[in-house]
Amino acid sequence: MKKKSLARPSNKNRMVMGKNCIREILEHAPQRLLKVFTSKQETEEPDVFVDELRAKKVPIKSVKKNELNALVE
Repeated sequence: MKKKSLARPSNKNRMVMGKNCIREILEHAPQRLLKVFTSKQETEEPDVFVDELRAKKVPIKSVKKNELNALVE
């Protein structure tokens, strides 16, 4: 009997959700982060996490909260 091959999603289509998950990737494999979406606006108070992302040269895109929710639906 021939085994079925399970297709794996391509790396370019994978999303990681949650600040803690992203923080772990940032710490152990920052090169895997292609872009981080956030609902936090740049006019808000400074965020250490955002500073860490910038230090590792990870692109950050601020979007409206409903746009962020649409990404994961």
